[in-house]
Amino acid sequence: MGCAASTAEIPIELSANPDIDKLKVFDSKFVVPEGKNMMLRLQAKVFSFSGDSYKIVDANDSGKVMFQCLGKFLNFDEKRVICDAEGIPLFVIKEPLMQVDDKQYVYAVDSDGKPTQEMFRIGSSFGNTSQYTENLKSATGNPIQLNGKMSIASMKGGIWLGDVKVGQPIAKVCSPVTYKDFLPDEFDRNEYLLEIPPGVDSALVLAMVLAYEQMEQRATPSWLTGKSCSFMTEESPPLKGGAYVDAWLRCMGRCRGRYPAAELGALAAGAPGKPMDAETQTATIPQSAQTVQTDPAPAQEADDLAVLELVVRRLGGFMRQPRHSGKKAWTPKRLSSDGRFHVLMNTLSSRLDESNSRTLALLADAVVRLEVKSPEVSDLTERIAEVATQRHNAISPQDLSILACALAAQRVRGPPTDRTAGHLGSAVAFVRAESLRQLQDFRFGSCVHLMEAFLRWGVVDAELTNMVLARVEDILDEALSTRDVTGILEVLAKLGQMRATIIRKLCQLTFRSLWSFSPTQLVSISHSLARLRFLAQRDVDELLQAMTPQLGLLTRRDTARLLFALALSGVTSPVEIFGVLAAQYAAEAQESDPRADIDVAWALCALELSHKYRYVLDGILKHCSQDPSLVGSTIALIKLNDVLAFLGVEEDDLRRTAAAAAKDEAQRLAASPQHKQVARVWRQPFPGQPDLESPRVQAAVGPFVVDFFHEKSALVIDLDLVTWPISRRVRHHTLRELGYRTVLLSPWDLKNLRTDAELL
Repeated sequence: MGCAASTAEIPIELSANPDIDKLKVFDSKFVVPEGKNMMLRLQAKVFSFSGDSYKIVDANDSGKVMFQCLGKFLNFDEKRVICDAEGIPLFVIKEPLMQVDDKQYVYAVDSDGKPTQEMFRIGSSFGNTSQYTENLKSATGNPIQLNGKMSIASMKGGIWLGDVKVGQPIAKVCSPVTYKDFLPDEFDRNEYLLEIPPGVDSALVLAMVLAYEQMEQRATPSWLTGKSCSFMTEESPPLKGGAYVDAWLRCMGRCRGRYPAAELGALAAGAPGKPMDAETQTATIPQSAQTVQTDPAPAQEADDLAVLELVVRRLGGFMRQPRHSGKKAWTPKRLSSDGRFHVLMNTLSSRLDESNSRTLALLADAVVRLEVKSPEVSDLTERIAEVATQRHNAISPQDLSILACALAAQRVRGPPTDRTAGHLGSAVAFVRAESLRQLQDFRFGSCVHLMEAFLRWGVVDAELTNMVLARVEDILDEALSTRDVTGILEVLAKLGQMRATIIRKLCQLTFRSLWSFSPTQLVSISHSLARLRFLAQRDVDELLQAMTPQLGLLTRRDTARLLFALALSGVTSPVEIFGVLAAQYAAEAQESDPRADIDVAWALCALELSHKYRYVLDGILKHCSQDPSLVGSTIALIKLNDVLAFLGVEEDDLRRTAAAAAKDEAQRLAASPQHKQVARVWRQPFPGQPDLESPRVQAAVGPFVVDFFHEKSALVIDLDLVTWPISRRVRHHTLRELGYRTVLLSPWDLKNLRTDAELL
């Protein structure tokens, strides 16, 4: 029995307590008997219930009452009475009004529920990340020290006898959805389970959990719980946008466990970060003399959930800002371990049903931009997918594409069902169905994001791709942003889609308005066109002319991508720019990026700069041999195979691994229509042509496996497919050095063939 995904630093495995007297504080009847663990079903914020009583029942038998809370008695002490199943008072949890710290006091009671003697106290660390007891003694008078690591908002955690790391676990808190024997429809979303093993006083555990639940609730700003805050009065004007966030931060400043204002002041500064929404861009590429601008995104309402989305978005932006104060920086890891962040995530999760579709999509995007990996973030994203998939015909194309990209970035596909095509997952199937239904209303940016989402999901859907690209062709005459152009070219390159109409139109727009693009965007365009084998010498000259004044501003990664694009395109000039980029990459002393290093190594070999920058290549190969992550990257190994063969590196484990990856990929592509077409041409006779000896297919020639090899004439024929991550430039240079003749068939030549005879 048990719960999953605990917040504790070590796994919680409950076992029976052999020494009953050691953990008995209340009556013996509350000690869990031998056999199964006790499972109590509790309501979050139990002391905020309405009515005269609330019953705590057995999770496996809702008709079996275990404890009761008989109302909320308000006076200066704000005390809460806990009773047994028959309604007899057991103890009272009190919180003195004027206390300096935030501790809960547990008192024994008389028959009327009035407090008599203090039994023990429950306190928590700053941020409510851990809990502890004070002055706790067993019924025999022996001292007991309990420690906990719980989050009721996250519905996770546990309680230990002694230290958390080495002590005996005596209780566990979890969400009903993680309990393996639980049926979801029978539980409310705000309920949680408390598991207690045999030999442990269940009343003692319940007292600690309820006391901490009250502390956690008080540490949560009332604004987060949907109630009015103390700083807002009936006379206060309604707050909107940044002012609302300012007020939220002030409220946090008045609450225990707050984020310091100095740490998160950036939350209230400026507008929220832009989502992955190209249709909100106003900088467009002119199609004619008339300037056209797209409509801005609708302003967010100043409701609680919309501002919570703003807070999450600004949190993501804040963590990416450099710190110069010398204080400990906020990082995704630090944020994910903060109890207040858990409260924020679970508050959002519990209120998603209230959100409109726009806020839902923007929230999904904001969560992605946090770049935080934690169970709370995963739960929130799964919950967003769950809520979204229930909103058929209710999400606009713009919001649908944002939502799809965000879910794909988090690898959320939804649970597979028999009704989803190919068991894609409910979220993927929902996005697909809604996209097909609304495709005629999709704008350019939404088409880009939709295809990018399916790429990230790893779903190949030829029907959807063809329909989306047909829609793109229909709206090519609309005003496009620079981001639109960059995005669609990247997607086409990743998909290996040789759509001449779209590519030519985008190239016309790009080269007509190169001044409109940033250097990074121009690098991306160069890289995409090179992968599509659509980058000629004239295009390279124009692109470099626009980028040359700002080459020194390129990041190391962009420098590597540009150098790789130039090598992939097959151009031979300008040589001086090749040298500048190589020297610039080598001079930047930063942490090594293996994939960027391999791109540069392949480019240096292709551009015949390997002798001049051999020290760079040696350093790259040394890093690669020590990086085990490369073993799982097929594309990196394919590039590395060319480099190792070009340099004549002696055979070792790295070279054998790279050669095996290249061979496997070559065999996979041998089933392509282009390969079959060429093989068919070699096998059939043509009028006026001498009998041709059939070449060997997938032949081992030198250090490579080539597409076709005519052994009699030592002729190597390779197909340059856009689905292959590199060109044959380095490979053919190496083969020519070994005495072979080489022929390269361009993908565009193959595409434009009208008959098989033209191939000869």
